[in-house]
Amino acid sequence: MYYNDIRDLKEALHQLKTGVALVLSGEKNFNFQDYQKVFSEASIPVVGAFFPGVIANKTHYESGSVLLHFDSDFEVHFMDIKDTPKTEFFNHPPKVKGTGIVLTDSMSSNVEDALNKLYFELGPDYKFVGGGAGSLSLKQAPCLFDANGLYQDKILLLLLPQNVSLGVKHGYNRIDGPLIATNVDGNTIKELNWENPFDLYAKIIETKSDKTLSKEDFFSTAKCFPLGISRQGQEDIVRDPISCTEEGEIYCIDGIPENAALYVLEGEPHKMVDGAIQAAHESVNGLTNSKPGLSLLIDCISRALFLDDEFDQEISAISGVLEQSYPDISTYGILSLGEISTFSNGRIELYNKTVLSALFHE
Repeated sequence: MYYNDIRDLKEALHQLKTGVALVLSGEKNFNFQDYQKVFSEASIPVVGAFFPGVIANKTHYESGSVLLHFDSDFEVHFMDIKDTPKTEFFNHPPKVKGTGIVLTDSMSSNVEDALNKLYFELGPDYKFVGGGAGSLSLKQAPCLFDANGLYQDKILLLLLPQNVSLGVKHGYNRIDGPLIATNVDGNTIKELNWENPFDLYAKIIETKSDKTLSKEDFFSTAKCFPLGISRQGQEDIVRDPISCTEEGEIYCIDGIPENAALYVLEGEPHKMVDGAIQAAHESVNGLTNSKPGLSLLIDCISRALFLDDEFDQEISAISGVLEQSYPDISTYGILSLGEISTFSNGRIELYNKTVLSALFHE
């Protein structure tokens, strides 16, 4: 359920006596001291994070909270990822097997390494779904929480015995490439096709569109032309260029593999919404004889910024697909800074500008 007033959230938590509560909050008007008092008075564990926005009632909100209650066995783990340790995340194998909801500090520099480590430790016994938490300002700050505190440079992992059916799409089209990431440092592209990244990227945009890219106002144009990492037989994995240096190096929200084949992509609103609808259909088609108990939508905040007034049409279209098959199921979710899902080969993948539809079932 969605609660705009913290007093209503407090009353809802007071009614819960078993299981675990997951609270997903919008960053606007989020005051953790107020929330912490509410969480500490709850009868069950409360964990969660804040995001640029949350999704409920076929629309999105910058403030308020979505409360998800899982009345089942569960395990909660907070894992430090500032310097992804060589030691194991888990001293003992978790007892709860099924689905892992993964929320990360999106501005931490080691998210991808930590996700890889998480997969190699837990392996194919789990499917994973989640997203990056934090502020739309893209300034790092503590964004994950439980009743004891607010944390940064961590992963919050909630393990549940339920299964999940996933659909993952973005709907962007290639307009140029492949380009080789000939020199990268984590999230920073230092050379593209052995050339200055900004100069080449700007030339492509200006050749393929009526837009001009500047270093001073980089993101306002770059948000329309993300980069895609080629994946054979799958949609490209999108990376979001958000800034550049005076020297022309391009910084993306998440990492670029060295020597990756990259494509410049372009978003058209109707094709992006069509992609979101496909993600919803994929999640429905992945169910067999089970009825879902929860529909969770992870939708990238940059899609909301790009689609603007049309963004709620995307949310409504997804909800419509799910309600057509399951009229009693409401959809809740987050506007994320990076989307996390089990990939087709079982690995965990980190996406940008992507829609992730997850249906939890027995």
